[in-house]
Formats: sequence, structure tokens, C-alpha cells
Amino acid sequence: GRPGGKLLEPVGERPQLWRAELIVRHIPRKRFGQHFLTDQGIIEGIVQAIAPRAGQAVVEIGPGLAALTQPLVERLGHLTVIELDRDLAQQLRAHPQLTVVESDVLKVDFRQLAERLQHGPVPSAGLPQAETAPKGLEPAAPNLLEQLRTGDRGEASGEPRSASPRELHAVSERRGSPAQQGPRDWLRQTAGAAAPSGGSAVHAVTSVGANERSAGPPQASSAPSGGSVVHEVTSVGAHKLRVVGNLPYNISTPILFHLLDAVDVIEDQHFMLQKEVIDRMVAAPSTSDYGRLSVMLQWRYAMENVLFVPPQSFDPPPRVDSAVVRMVPHARPAALDVQLLSQLVQVAFSQRRKLLRHTLGQWLAARGFPGAFDVQRRAEEVPVAEYVALAQQVAAMAV
Repeated sequence: GRPGGKLLEPVGERPQLWRAELIVRHIPRKRFGQHFLTDQGIIEGIVQAIAPRAGQAVVEIGPGLAALTQPLVERLGHLTVIELDRDLAQQLRAHPQLTVVESDVLKVDFRQLAERLQHGPVPSAGLPQAETAPKGLEPAAPNLLEQLRTGDRGEASGEPRSASPRELHAVSERRGSPAQQGPRDWLRQTAGAAAPSGGSAVHAVTSVGANERSAGPPQASSAPSGGSVVHEVTSVGAHKLRVVGNLPYNISTPILFHLLDAVDVIEDQHFMLQKEVIDRMVAAPSTSDYGRLSVMLQWRYAMENVLFVPPQSFDPPPRVDSAVVRMVPHARPAALDVQLLSQLVQVAFSQRRKLLRHTLGQWLAARGFPGAFDVQRRAEEVPVAEYVALAQQVAAMAV
């Protein structure tokens, strides 16, 4: 093997254990979409954006070589990580301040995880996994997710098309205890460990702690028309999860929709993703990036692109630019049928260059929709709030 990445000097005033500079021998694997973050300036920027505080329930998706994991855990005191690669999971398990869930993130039940973490850190062996796809999203998900991945213009989004990660169901128990082993021991032992055969992908977005965004009482939030909002006051939830990570680009959209099913137990999310995907997530109406992904996420989240990340920040460097997005769930989202909204939006953007009377207009007429909706415009000109209102009106017809 060759050095696949290294954990560098500390950001800010972190403990001196970082001076022991950890070198982990690891060959990144394409099928896991592995690109390990190594740029210290970017790491510091992500940690500052997350602003973790001691005692918060934070979950990191895809810790990989722990470039982001260690600065997080030093501020939190304890961190739960979800790692697919068995070899990396074994190394992480030796860290006394980590609870390791060795699993495909799409199999993790975040609702149960949030419930277990209400009472503080739990042993890894007691952590739950979901056996099924997100309830309420699964019937429409396969076709919708594939279209969202390829882009609304029928063009490749640049995301790798490699096979999804192997499904590992074992939840592993970390080795050692804080009384027996400290962070220095973990660093020393890991630095001399044998080269692992696999690795985890680029880190997934994590949700920011519940207590930080509760400066005032919860405010009602309407569906945004664009994605540039972010510092909205969310509902106070002391036990809600903050989710962070460098997401594998080849399955980033399925992960986002998996988390959407558990959004009511999540305080916020910070994810590293392909920049092109984030551009579509936060896009405003009447722009070329505005499309299905924009609508399907903006009705539920206030989102903001908080940091640009160039390819040279990773080892190996990806062929695309990356960025970090902040996703804060709306405190009082509109009540609607998500499957109906996804179907409606899919029809609207099926021929995005044509006026809606050729697509959505016919779809509404076939259902005998009696209301007024301007179909003399293109799909990208309709704000999120109008799509949400239309979905509510169509659903009301069936009552």
C-alpha cells in the first residue's frame, strides 16, 4: 500500500496529541467513492461551520481516516461514526471516545439512533439499523433518485456511477475503554497498524446541534423560493441529532433522501458534496440549476453553500469541485403528501424547456383539477411555495 492520507497538525488549540502526526496506509477504493480530505485549512473551515459543543449528539457519516473525526471529538467529548469499511472501522473502534456503527448508512435507522443517544453515548453493539427504505419515500424513490442524479436537463451530473457499497449489517463494538486507553494510545497504535484493505468514502453531511440554533422561540417557516437562506430559527430539541460528513458522491442523493425520512429528529446537517449537486440543491427559481432536487429539498430545509473545496484538498483528488452545504430543517414545514409532490414536480420538469401547459397542465387536466394555476411558464419559473401549494390542492381533491 501507499500513504492514502494523513491527519495533519491541529486546528486552533487542540491537544498536543496531534503532534504525533498519524499516517494511515490505505488505498482508496473506487467502488466506495473514496476521496480522503487532507487540506488542513478546509478541515478547520468545516469544523468552524459546524461549531460543535461538548455534549451534543453528533453523528459523522464516513469518517474515513479521521481527518474531521478527531477535531470534532476533541470538542464534543464523544462522537458516533458510521463507517462501511471494515478495516477502517476496526481502527476507529480502538478510539475510546468513538462509538462505531459498522454499516451501510442507508441501513441505519436514524430515528432509533436519536432515541438511543438521548441518554448519552451507548455501546456500539446496541445501535439500531433500518431494514427497509425510508417510509413514505420508497415507492417513488428508485425512478426519482435516478433522475435527480442525472440532472434535470438529461445530462450527466458528474457523479460516479459505480455500484452502491456492499451492505454490512454488523454493528461493531469498540475495543478498549477510556479507563484503559487514551487518544494518545489510539494514535500511537493506529500509526503502526497494518495497511487496511478498504476505506470509507468522502464524508457525509452532519446535522448541527439542537441547542445552537435556539436563540428564540420556534418560528413558522414557509417553503423557500430559493436556497440562499440558512440562519432560520428551528424547533428546540435538546436530543436532536447533528449529522455531518463527507458523503460518497456516487450515493449522495439516496443518503439525502434517507435522512429526509428522519428529518424531525435532526437539528441540522453539514455535508461535503459535489459542488454541482449543491448548486442544484440551493438554486433559486428562474436559474438553470433550479430543478426537481431544488424543490424536493427546499420544501423541508433552509440550505446554504458555506464552503468551496477544490479537488486538491483530497487524496486522491476527485475530477470535480466540491463544497459544503448546511441544511437546517424548517421548524414548521408545510403538511403535504411527499410522494404526490415528487410526482407533480417530476411531470413539471420532464420537459423543462417547454411551457407547463404541455406537461403539468395536461397532468392537472387529466385529474380534473378545478383550481387556477399559471401553466404559461416554464417549470424553472415556479417557486417552491407554489409547487407545495399545488400539491396540497391536488391532495385535497381526493378527500
